[in-house]
This record gives sequence, C-alpha cells and structure tokens, in this order.
Amino acid sequence: MELVSLENVNDALTSADVIEERSKALIAFVEKFKSLTNPPALTIGTFSVESCFQKIGTLYAKEFKKRAIQLHIAVTPPTLQLVADEELVEQVVINLVKNSIEAISSSKGFIRLAAATRIDGKTAIQVTDSGGGIPPEYLDSIFVPSFTTKENGMGIGLSLSKQIMQLHQGTISVSCNGGTTTFELIF
Repeated sequence: MELVSLENVNDALTSADVIEERSKALIAFVEKFKSLTNPPALTIGTFSVESCFQKIGTLYAKEFKKRAIQLHIAVTPPTLQLVADEELVEQVVINLVKNSIEAISSSKGFIRLAAATRIDGKTAIQVTDSGGGIPPEYLDSIFVPSFTTKENGMGIGLSLSKQIMQLHQGTISVSCNGGTTTFELIF
C-alpha cells in the first residue's frame, strides 16, 4: 500500500482550489454572456499575469501530462500586472489553451504562454502552439460567430474572445508560421 505524500496532498488541494475558482468564474462568464448582444459590465482590477498563467497551467496539468504537451511560460517582467477584468481575461486564455490542446494531435507538442510590455506601453499576451497551424482559407472566418471546423464545435469561443477584447478596448489577432499558431491579445 502506497502512503500519500504531503506533496501529493498539497498538489490535490491546489488543483481543487483552482478548479473551484474556475467553476465560479465559468458560472459568472455564462451569466455575463447569455446573449452576444448584451455585453457584460467589466469588473476591472489589477492582477498578476504570471499568476494567471500558473493557474491555467494547473487547470490543464493532467491533460498536458497525458498528451506529453510541454507548457512554457514567459512573462517579462515576471512581476507584470494587467489592469483588466481578470475572470474574462482568464476565460479568453483558457479558450485559446483549450483550442491549442485540441489542435496538437500528436504527442510531444508545446504551448507557450507569453506576456510582455511593448515599447508603446501596451501589454501583449501571446498563446502559441505547435498544432500544425490554421489553414489560410479559415483565417478570415475564425472570429465569426458560429464558424467552426470542429465536428462538435459551436463556434462561439473565438467570437466571445474577440468581444471580450473589444470590451477591454483591445485586440485579438492570429498568425501562423509553419506548424505554429499564435494568438495575440493586446491591451
């Protein structure tokens, strides 16, 4: 019989806390976006981008391990703070990470979460994956509500992500280079 280690207990507690927090945020997200025509009011605050990325890493840790996906996090400076609606920004990044996981069909892929302050003072967040890229003919349509390439997809994730970025008076864009795809959020 294997004894439960303190490290395993702490990992389980941390995971449970993140799942509980995300569940509450997801319920709030659904309430805010019951209708695409009635945008939610933002709850603006200051939060750590590194902490946001770490929570998302914890949320998907088992999936990353199962699929042998490497998660790389790079925040410059490491103390970078963002003034935005934390729950909604997390939801955008979670949606992009989820899409990245689904795009990586073979094991040993990677997802990179990066954030930095640009020369113009704006904050950029990038989600890059090795999922093979998006076919060029789809690039103009991926943010359109109901557009999907997934068999069971509803086509709302990226359109809601765009709406969230517009509410923050920011932008979301996508670029493909070889077998990688990068979504960039500018605040």
